[in-house]
Amino acid sequence: MTNNLKCPCGGDYAEQSLSYSECCEPFISGSAKPEHCEQLMRSRYTAYSLAKVDYLMATWHPSKQADLNRQELVQSAESTEWLRLEVVKSHQQGNNGVIEFNAWFKDSDGQGQKSEMKCLHETSRFEKVGEQWYYVDGDVESPGLSSSGLSKVGRNDPCPCGSGKKYKKCCG
Repeated sequence: MTNNLKCPCGGDYAEQSLSYSECCEPFISGSAKPEHCEQLMRSRYTAYSLAKVDYLMATWHPSKQADLNRQELVQSAESTEWLRLEVVKSHQQGNNGVIEFNAWFKDSDGQGQKSEMKCLHETSRFEKVGEQWYYVDGDVESPGLSSSGLSKVGRNDPCPCGSGKKYKKCCG
C-alpha cells in the first residue's frame, strides 16, 4: 500500500480523510502506540484489511493471547474483503474503553467467489495496560447479516460501503 492511499479505517479527523501513512501505519509498524482505544480499534480493522496478523495478535489482551491461533487469523484475513468501517459509539474512561461499530465485508468461498456484502455489528471492550491499549473481547450482535445489518440491500439502493453509487454498480 502506498503512503498516499486513504486509510482502510476511513480515519476522518477534522473532516479530513487521512492517508494510511498518517493514520494507522505508525501503529501497525510499531513506530507509535495508540493513545485512545478508538485508534487501536481502527488500526486493528486496518490490520484485518491488510492481513497484518502479527499486529492483531500483539494487540489482543495478554490474558487472551494464549488462545489465539495464528493460522486461523491468517486464513480469515486472507478470505475476507473488508469494505468499510463505521464507528457507532466510542467511550473511553481511564484505562477502559467500549466501542460499538459496524464493519462491512465480503467473504470468499475458497474458490475465489465473494459472498454478498455482510455487516459485522460488534461492541468491543478495550483495556490499557501500562502504556499499551489492548482489545479484550466483543459482543457480536448481528453476525453475517446483510449489508444494512437488518435486511438485504436492493439493487438500486445506495451502496452501504459509502461510495455514493447504487449497490448494483458498486459492491453488488
